[in-house]
Amino acid sequence: MTKLCLILMFLIVALQEPTLANQNAYPNEEKPESLNIFLTIEDISISSIFGYKDFYFTIPPSWKLLPGSFLDLVISHSKAIKPDLSGLTIYLNGMPIYSIPLDDSNSLKTSIKIPIPEGNLKRGINILEVKGFLKTTGRGLTDVGNPINWVKVHKESYVRLKYFLRKDLSIKDFPSPYFEENVPQDEMTAFILPQNWSDTELKAVLVIVLDWVRRSPLKWFAPKIFTFDELNEEIKETYNLIYIGKATSFTPEVLKEFNVDIPSLGEGTIISSLISKNKKAKLLVSSKGDDGISRGALSLLSPEITKQIEGDKAYIPPYVKIPSLSQKALTTGNIVYFNDLIKRDIVFKGAYSHSDAIALRIPQNWLIKGTPYLAIQFRHSPNLNSKRSALTILINGIPIKSVELSPQNAAGDKVTIPIPYDSIKQGLIYVTFEAYLDIDILDTDYNYPEIAWLVIEKYSYFSIPHEIGLMATTLENLPYTIPNAIGVLLGREKSSKALNTLLYCLMGLQKLNPQTLQISILNLDKEKLLENSFKTLIVLAPIEELEKAGIKIPLNEIPALPSFIENATLWQTQNLKGKENPLVLVISWIKNHPKLYPEYEKTLLEWKLKGNIAMVSGNGEVIPFYISEAPTKLLEVKIKEQSFFEKIWANLSQNRNFLGLFLLTFITISIVILIIFIKIRKQE
Repeated sequence: MTKLCLILMFLIVALQEPTLANQNAYPNEEKPESLNIFLTIEDISISSIFGYKDFYFTIPPSWKLLPGSFLDLVISHSKAIKPDLSGLTIYLNGMPIYSIPLDDSNSLKTSIKIPIPEGNLKRGINILEVKGFLKTTGRGLTDVGNPINWVKVHKESYVRLKYFLRKDLSIKDFPSPYFEENVPQDEMTAFILPQNWSDTELKAVLVIVLDWVRRSPLKWFAPKIFTFDELNEEIKETYNLIYIGKATSFTPEVLKEFNVDIPSLGEGTIISSLISKNKKAKLLVSSKGDDGISRGALSLLSPEITKQIEGDKAYIPPYVKIPSLSQKALTTGNIVYFNDLIKRDIVFKGAYSHSDAIALRIPQNWLIKGTPYLAIQFRHSPNLNSKRSALTILINGIPIKSVELSPQNAAGDKVTIPIPYDSIKQGLIYVTFEAYLDIDILDTDYNYPEIAWLVIEKYSYFSIPHEIGLMATTLENLPYTIPNAIGVLLGREKSSKALNTLLYCLMGLQKLNPQTLQISILNLDKEKLLENSFKTLIVLAPIEELEKAGIKIPLNEIPALPSFIENATLWQTQNLKGKENPLVLVISWIKNHPKLYPEYEKTLLEWKLKGNIAMVSGNGEVIPFYISEAPTKLLEVKIKEQSFFEKIWANLSQNRNFLGLFLLTFITISIVILIIFIKIRKQE
């Protein structure tokens, strides 16, 4: 009996040992961070014999990658696929890491966990390629266009990465880890302002965050603002922190932690970075005066400055010239390059079928004029059979044009394609490129990527000539009606709740505004309200203070007030009397600013506001009212009639055949005129 008990105890310990070992995998460090990056937002189909699909994900420079990362690939496939001939191979940055035989065990939706070798990952953009070899019959070319020959990569597929923040975090890595442009996560970043913050210190925070939004308008992230007196252990444990303020506003303990000595600051700006004991990043931007704070914020947003900084501390002298921020948004001009949307060439390699796509969203306030078109610059292998190789362009699922891939355009060519107005009215231009590459080799066992290829260059572009149209100044239209220069008038309340409402309001406007917002901070009083030169104002204050400044909230005109009125923010657009076309967005509350919840943040960041006046609860519930102006429908596309010469110029710039015909006609007429002139001179 004793021996039996000992054996059982030994078995229990043996079974528990792997778990204990796993728990102590990082005995001297805290548990590592992890992130799931989903490959796609919708299911993707891979078809044809040599079908493939590329997926992209980014690893920030501030991460130290750890063993244990993996790919969870969720697939299904046609039951007609022959298991002894078909399979998938996974490539990471050009190196094969795993192969999957396709058989009955994974024909239905199946999750396959694939270890990712740490050495195959790299900082920056990583390319994950799922490449198939799919056969249903084994009888050669019958599988090339067979519709039952498919594999599906499901939207549940993701890459799981394990990492620590690097201990040698450098300022040149900024904005990582506080903001990651191409990483789908909320980085949990908070800005710490002095308790009695100045307008310049608040503006520095807004400049940094709005630049992040401009660079990545589709990314979901919700940074916070806290004042120094609100800072507690929970905030320190939860957020990466960015301290912005004059050195005299922070305690000696904070300055000592960042190794900052006030007397040595002079007139310059100090930027210092560190990793705290709880593995969170901290950054300090400080100086003796407000000018240094502004210069510090702009320095962080200037790669010309940050890329020259080695290490975790930098002193920016007052005489260093700070480059100005780029004010150009992607969609402010008539030309939008592919490089602005996907930042890469579209490459097809191998014989047979290929497909890829790109999309452009049209802002609601664009009034289209002239002739919108798509300009495609491409080159391809000279080995393609021109009779059986072609590139087809589809716009919103409708084939628009096919181009023969011949030796004449192998070295490079440009084709222009008119964009149907119906596509523009829909607000989204979705362009699909389908190519068939044939090299006169009937081989279904190899697709010869070395000699069968096509590149659609990232300098291809959309040309959308337009004017900016006027829209009703309701809350839902506000992102499309405001100019980029905004004056912000703040009342006496300087709580972090009010500051975060302002922050999320500006972020929501910036996400949908084609211009980069330029913010000026002012104190609310009646004189500044009337004397300022801004065409758009955002006023943030309690109702009582607004009325003293001459702004009235027409609560008596609202048919029915919601039950949460005393715990809500009130939003209203109105015109300011005595000024030319002024637009004022008023944000107010009755007593105290309500407590904010994630739903409230989402309402503002996704700009779900409606009406001339709206009540927004702390939980994000919106009650809209239309008092003075009805909601405006989406602007219809209006086509400006072109003159005869405008039509000639449009055809000359877009159509090479028309240009050739025009030149031939011009030369012929010139020769005829010259002959007539010579005959007349001889007769004289």
